[in-house]
Amino acid sequence: MKFATIEPQLRRAVIGDYADLHDAERAVGLDPNKIDHGVVARTRRRGLSIVVFEFGLFVPPSQQSYFAIGSHLYAGNAVLYAFAPAGETIDIVEPLPPLDWFADASDVERAILRGAVARPQLKVNGEVMWSWPEPRPRDVRVAL
Repeated sequence: MKFATIEPQLRRAVIGDYADLHDAERAVGLDPNKIDHGVVARTRRRGLSIVVFEFGLFVPPSQQSYFAIGSHLYAGNAVLYAFAPAGETIDIVEPLPPLDWFADASDVERAILRGAVARPQLKVNGEVMWSWPEPRPRDVRVAL
């Protein structure tokens, strides 16, 4: 099955054949027990989802690499996969969505200030509990 692996430190996104999603995740060093899924885009015919390390944005910025799809910031390696309207995983097809690569956290901050990327935040009942690049909140237990 075809998945796209993303390695922002290398500024590389590659479509490749993998046995399954877990195989693609392992190829870029993602632990299947420490991931999060999100929907990047959806049409009537197919959708595009992403898999990332669930706490990637809490990694100290000096130890992390970043990329964006549209205005959404992602941290660390990732996998993109396609899905059909009923939800089953299908082969990803080209072209991939445009990816913006960032040299470092200062580069991300400049993109946020010019409005190209939204600042990642953790909100509870509308109240901001955390904003990137602050250290993770003390009450969020993270196994980095």
